[in-house]
Amino acid sequence: MFSLGKNKKDSISWHVDFRLVDRLPDTKVVRTSFLVNLVTCGLCGMILLVVGYREIKIMSLNSQIRSASADLDAGTKANDVLLDSIDRFRKHADSVDDLNLFYEAPFDAIELLVSLSELRNTEVAFDVIKYTNEWNASAKREEFVVSLDGKGKTTEDIIALKSNLRKIPISDRYSLDVIEEGNPVKEPRSGYFSFRIRVVVISKQK
Repeated sequence: MFSLGKNKKDSISWHVDFRLVDRLPDTKVVRTSFLVNLVTCGLCGMILLVVGYREIKIMSLNSQIRSASADLDAGTKANDVLLDSIDRFRKHADSVDDLNLFYEAPFDAIELLVSLSELRNTEVAFDVIKYTNEWNASAKREEFVVSLDGKGKTTEDIIALKSNLRKIPISDRYSLDVIEEGNPVKEPRSGYFSFRIRVVVISKQK
């Protein structure tokens, strides 16, 4: 007689598994496909956030660059206007300095220039008259120099002008030195002789 009570635990229960596993529903709490989709969406979201942040950063930088460029253009224009104003001021300042030197001469410079014009004859014309106040370092003296550029019909007319220039009425405290710079040169087109003469007004030594 068989003893079933003792060998019941040692026996193997076997039966045929008739389940269609492929058709059975997925009983997992969280499906694998959901986790894959979640991770994929998370990565895409992070990429979008990074790209969006970079685009916003680039837009902000471009805006700052445009603003800086506009400020630079405005500053450049204002600087150009200021430099132009300074340049014009310097030119006028130089003119004022020249006028001060002109009127600070110890004799009447305008009267001197008028006298020079009256000493020329009708065959002599002045092209340029320059007046300067110079310090002659070698002679250690102040000199008032009138430079005459002009034309004469003949060399005799120029010689006569040089002679007349020595007759300019000047205070007894000053002497004249008439210097011709180079020989007269005949111009082919006009036939006149061009000349350059310097009249140096010098204070007499006491």
